[in-house]
Amino acid sequence: MVDRKGDDLQRMEVITGVGRRRKWSDDFKAKVVAESLEPGVVISQVARRHGLTPQQLFGWRNQMRSAAPSAETSQFAPVVVAPEMAVTPMKPDTSEEHGLIEIVLKTAVVRVRAAITEEMLTRVLRAVKATS
Repeated sequence: MVDRKGDDLQRMEVITGVGRRRKWSDDFKAKVVAESLEPGVVISQVARRHGLTPQQLFGWRNQMRSAAPSAETSQFAPVVVAPEMAVTPMKPDTSEEHGLIEIVLKTAVVRVRAAITEEMLTRVLRAVKATS
């Protein structure tokens, strides 16, 4: 019986259905997390669209982030070091405009034409430094 004389109205909410936890597949979680990582996406909108709470989606993102290999556990690609080659002397170019520049490093000798660009010389020296 409802008291209609009083001004106080009370709200009552009826929840139907089974109140249990839903089990989401790993594929579904990965799909939703990938969608949430797109640039300019609002997390709460992605969560609502899939029937989730934003907290749940943030939790999944953290789980995926912690499961992904970090920089500390990353592995380097294998490097193959070529055997040392004998340095073959080049005949010097006597023409003025194509003079030869010889750069002696610890374990390498680099000979380049004077007409080489700065960019190309930088690339050559970096390559030599990386191999020595």
